[in-house]
Amino acid sequence: MKINDEVTGSNNQESGTWNFLEIVSILLEWRRFILVNFLLVTLIAIVVSLILPKWYRATASILPPKEPDMFGSLGAASSVLKGLTSGRSLKGLGQSQGA
Repeated sequence: MKINDEVTGSNNQESGTWNFLEIVSILLEWRRFILVNFLLVTLIAIVVSLILPKWYRATASILPPKEPDMFGSLGAASSVLKGLTSGRSLKGLGQSQGA
């Protein structure tokens, strides 16, 4: 703090201007405190998550569409393409099976 700042009572915190190096120096000064608190909170969260009972349950229902739409055939085509790309490569599409 400069002498002029002491007389006027203003510093960087009151004026709202922070230098990047000031912020880094403050973080370096408090690095041990920050690290210990981070590790402590992480450890507590892990312990609590392992102690809590599993109370959730998930279900899924697949329903057919109520009305057939005009794009219904596109759904069948996409399932065919999924089958082709999952096991085989696309380069064999034009070749016969007997060769």
